Amino acid sequence: EEGDYVKAQRKIDESESLLVPAFEYADNDLRSYFRSWPRWKTWIDTTITESRTNQDYSIIVDKFSRKLVLYYSGEPLISYKAELGKNWVGDKRVRGDKATPEGMYRITKKFLHDSTTYYKALLLDYPNEEDTAIFEGMMAKGQLPKNAKIGGMIEIHGNGGKGSDWTAGCIALTDREMDSLFSKVKIGTRVTIVGSMYSLNNVLKR
Repeated sequence: EEGDYVKAQRKIDESESLLVPAFEYADNDLRSYFRSWPRWKTWIDTTITESRTNQDYSIIVDKFSRKLVLYYSGEPLISYKAELGKNWVGDKRVRGDKATPEGMYRITKKFLHDSTTYYKALLLDYPNEEDTAIFEGMMAKGQLPKNAKIGGMIEIHGNGGKGSDWTAGCIALTDREMDSLFSKVKIGTRVTIVGSMYSLNNVLKR
């Protein structure tokens, strides 16, 4: 508007010099995140097949989409909005890292109002044998601090609806959604947590 085209061009050039590396960093970060897609896809297919074969409920948590999907007989029944650990990107490594783990788990306990601070809760069998083996392998290779300990007490629980990722690694739903989920699942119900239910190409298309 002021006719200062030289200054405007300089600002455009400066913007481009910032945007290009920012885009490249974000692109590399996203591709790195989805490197585990083949493993996630295997877990998803196994979980859905198990639900269909047993004509029973199963749960898949999609961390990237912040969704908890309840399946019945292999078909998606209800989708809930999920809130995760503060450091949800990537798999859980050690106790206290506030990361939500990835893997195939089962519900081991159901806690009512008087047994949890989070309204209601479904305790998962994290860490399972695979988690323990990975942790021990990383410790043996010196990839973790010597005083590191494996995490535990990962739950699907209430008190959600805050609109952000705030848990210590658990999956939070609103109390109303927790009532709905709690009434349908049982001890032994499969809970599979993945980085994404969709490949990177599908995510970009969506």
